[in-house]
Amino acid sequence: MSENMSPWFASVADVRRFPMFSGDARADVVVIGAGMAGVMTAWRLAQAGTSVVLLEKNHLATGDTGFTTAFVTRVPDAMLHDIVARHGQEFLQRLFRATREAQDELRRLVKHESIACDWVDCASYDCTYQKHDLVHRQEWEAAKNAEPGVRLLSGDDARAVGESIVSAIRFEGEAFFDVRKFIFGLLERSGARKIKIFEESAALEVSVTQAGVTVVTKHGSVVAQRAVVTTGFPRPSFPEFRTLLTQKTTFALAARFAGQPPFSSDLFWDTQRPYNYYRHRDANSIIIGGADHELGAVRGAKGKEHDALLAFLQRHFPRPYTVTNAWSGSLFETADGLPYIAEHPRYPRKLYVATGFNGNGMVIGALAGMILADLATGRTNVHAKLFDFSRTGATIGAMETATPVNVPVQHEPAARSGLWRWMATLVYVSVLVLPGYVFFSQRGGLSFLQGLDFKTFNLAIFPLVGLYAFTLLWSQFVIGAARSVLRTVVHPKIITFHRRQGVLIFLLAWLHPTLRFFGIGLDQYFKSWNVAPSLVPYLWLGYVQLFLLMLTAGTALLRKLPWLKTRWHTIHYLNYGVFVLVWIHSWFLGSDVRSTNLRYLWWFFAVTALAATAVRIRQAMLKRKTQNGEARSERSRAEHGAQFVPIATIDQFKDRSMVCATVNGKPLALFKVGEQYFCLDNTCSHAGGPLCEGVLEGTVVECPLHASRFDVTTGAVAAGPAHEPQRTYTVRLNGSQIEVAV
Repeated sequence: MSENMSPWFASVADVRRFPMFSGDARADVVVIGAGMAGVMTAWRLAQAGTSVVLLEKNHLATGDTGFTTAFVTRVPDAMLHDIVARHGQEFLQRLFRATREAQDELRRLVKHESIACDWVDCASYDCTYQKHDLVHRQEWEAAKNAEPGVRLLSGDDARAVGESIVSAIRFEGEAFFDVRKFIFGLLERSGARKIKIFEESAALEVSVTQAGVTVVTKHGSVVAQRAVVTTGFPRPSFPEFRTLLTQKTTFALAARFAGQPPFSSDLFWDTQRPYNYYRHRDANSIIIGGADHELGAVRGAKGKEHDALLAFLQRHFPRPYTVTNAWSGSLFETADGLPYIAEHPRYPRKLYVATGFNGNGMVIGALAGMILADLATGRTNVHAKLFDFSRTGATIGAMETATPVNVPVQHEPAARSGLWRWMATLVYVSVLVLPGYVFFSQRGGLSFLQGLDFKTFNLAIFPLVGLYAFTLLWSQFVIGAARSVLRTVVHPKIITFHRRQGVLIFLLAWLHPTLRFFGIGLDQYFKSWNVAPSLVPYLWLGYVQLFLLMLTAGTALLRKLPWLKTRWHTIHYLNYGVFVLVWIHSWFLGSDVRSTNLRYLWWFFAVTALAATAVRIRQAMLKRKTQNGEARSERSRAEHGAQFVPIATIDQFKDRSMVCATVNGKPLALFKVGEQYFCLDNTCSHAGGPLCEGVLEGTVVECPLHASRFDVTTGAVAAGPAHEPQRTYTVRLNGSQIEVAV
């Protein structure tokens, strides 16, 4: 029995390796979509020193990248003679130079980064199985004038690479590999450490303004100077691309032979329509794909397209074999079969899109990363013009979504941000100066340190270190609580400053008791030396807060460790308790705090910390209120306020078990199981496939794109790669009408 999944998920399991996005973040560029194109874009940006956030709706490389056949071919997935007829021979030559450069980049990365991804160098063949194939002859005429070293094989030379092949165009320098091993191997390298990666973090809305781009997720938002969308079809915020792309479903399977496969260890595709493509997977296994059809065409019984692939194998390469994997994926095809990799025409220098890769996602994905990284950092890319929207005369249609890209708005003048920055800097410096000024003023200046021996010097200076440890802790506390506001009005990299200051506080917090230890010695250290009995509890508070600070700072510094990725932020909230303990400790034990003007500063610390805490609590309450309000609204809609509207009739189910419908602009899928009817969102939670065009078996529907399976009675995920359940709707019968509550 074959596995209903691509073989790449057996080599690298589909599990979440990176945290979900929460809170707020800022970056130079935010990349939406973590398939081949998104990962390569983020990688190139990181190598250029650009701060980048990578958001993935599902898990990395589980979209079409995870369901590829992983051909690393530079040959465009379009008829070469059609490209020449539309754009000219020189365009095709430039296109081959661009794809060859991307192919070489993949090869270089595999070698330079020592990525174990089963990379195999090979040739590729555009082949035919019949004599006098006019289409194949046209392809040869286009290829020989565009790509150096291309050869035409026929007769015995052709049969030597595949026994039923009559003629083949040979391209040297091709390859194939395991795509998930490549992507995760690349992200394990040191060059990827600068990429902030988040999974299960769908981009729900993208807003573009003159100041930059804001990407909203379920639990927070990313503010960036620019955004790059690499999600195959750039939805949901960009329906204007719908008219530029034709979505197709493609099918593939892996089969194991008893001996060596009946064709050479190279890449093959043919001139049939729909065409077939195949290659070795290992010494005894092959991968074959094809049977493409436009999404929306009648799919028929489950396995029909895979049966067509098996029939092709039996006809051209009759050998005993066992099918080990069968899967499907989606393709997005443009008018000329070539991708768009360009800035969004409406939002120049702010928003960039890569889409329409057709069946060449590996090399085009790498090429997209190279071009987009250059464009997003203001550099020139010699290949960019080839993939601009102007190539086909494409125009971007009107918006058709409830969550559109926002129209650019005017922002406040930069001078105001500069004013706030100077004011914040003045407050920060003033607060830093005061403890030292008061400390030395009370002791007659720096001269009191002269002539002190080592122990006495330590005892003299350790209170000052404690004062500054707490002063910086106050600053850290306020910045953490008000980071969203401060990032906007003070400085966009305030969080970076916050983290670096945290390291300094950690060092000062350790230095404070260490100096006291060297001043009084081990025998006196834990004997409450020089402290009145009534103040001993406050001394021990110092040890408690130091332990808690070690815990919170340590988890922050080690936050990228697997166990801490989703927990460090919760542990970090202990800093609220640390602040309270340190304030009490320093108020009662701190030198000069209560007896000098420092007491006013300490009260200032307390009041502003309370205000910052109130702001933080209010933000959390508003967020919770919004979430609860949405949940209550949903429950109310489902239980009380839902309006039942007609969606179909019983007669529509006489010869079918699924019906597609749109209600109030929402695509829905209606299913009949026995004598009952069930309704789900028609858009698959994994990659947006239309469930009503899938296959229903019992109570489980299979998505036509990547075979995610859902229980239609509950919406629950029955099998991945989806991990989010489908939304369900209440259904009732009203005579012959089937109605759904929306």
